[in-house]
Amino acid sequence: MKDQKLRYQIGKGGVNRLLSLLVLGGLIALSACTTGNRSKVPAEQQYQGKTMGTTFHITTLGDAEIPSHGVDSILDLLNTVFSTYDTASFISYMNNGVLDAWRSSKGEDMYKLCESHFAKVYGMSQGVYLRTNGAFDPSGAPLFNLWGFAESERRIPSIEELDSIMNFVGLAKFYFERREFTNPLPGFTLNFNAIAKGYAVDVVSMFLMVSGYSDFMVEIGGEVFALGHNAQGGDWVIGINEPSIGSEANSLIDTVHVSGGSVATSGNYRNYYKDSTGRVIGHTIDPRTGRPAMSDLLSVSIKHPSCAIADAYATAAMTAGSEPLLSWVSSDSLLKAVIVRDSSGSSVVSRLGY
Repeated sequence: MKDQKLRYQIGKGGVNRLLSLLVLGGLIALSACTTGNRSKVPAEQQYQGKTMGTTFHITTLGDAEIPSHGVDSILDLLNTVFSTYDTASFISYMNNGVLDAWRSSKGEDMYKLCESHFAKVYGMSQGVYLRTNGAFDPSGAPLFNLWGFAESERRIPSIEELDSIMNFVGLAKFYFERREFTNPLPGFTLNFNAIAKGYAVDVVSMFLMVSGYSDFMVEIGGEVFALGHNAQGGDWVIGINEPSIGSEANSLIDTVHVSGGSVATSGNYRNYYKDSTGRVIGHTIDPRTGRPAMSDLLSVSIKHPSCAIADAYATAAMTAGSEPLLSWVSSDSLLKAVIVRDSSGSSVVSRLGY
């Protein structure tokens, strides 16, 4: 472990330069560090707060304090890039077709830094979009709004409304010249909420790695990366919630052991509403049809070295169902899944790729 003073030599500008190197060089998931038998339980450091419309928690082992300034700088920057709730964000300006104005106001260095993160996530999204045949699609956010999940009042749109919105859905319809992310098609928008939290977990985790930490866990909104060992000397244990309507937040149906990898979970059981007939309408909208996904899954927890990729696949799986997910897992040795399905009113847990 490096000297504690070294951690705090990375100021705001240094964090930005570090992030540039991490983005351009690609994210790496390291293997778990072997620490051997421990004679005593090591000290734990905790840091938590709010970001991206949710909460984050970081746990590290050892006596050194968590470099909170560096973590906050990273999260603030990524929120500036990906927040669709912030009208002054990079993506908000891009969606409104006025990114040149954002570039002029923020300066070239800030623009290039934010564009690098955006390009990284856009590239990963394209990959998952193609591998899942469009089940994961960051251009489908207008559908989420159309069904009322972004508002306090839920609604069921008309066929005419759906047909109109579907003209502006489909990542394959996007094109960007010379990697200049200025939206050339009026009416199209992008939203990376289904991958951005996982990506933030990856970037914060990489920051901790290069700062010398070898035993830690980073969690943002339920998406997790863990490295090394927990305080008891074993793998980090991530709980999977019981995916039933009305279940308690601490009610677990299974656990996953993680060291040197990520877990991301998606499910409909906490964000849903019922129509006039009592039918449950889940918040996962199938971007291929414009309607709520009718898969056989109650929840899915994806394990992958990259939390961003795990995050995206979890959303895609809730859209497509267990059979396509099994195909994805079979063709990718890095991809594993814990799925929960309903069978005669009972939750059934299955593991894929383990």
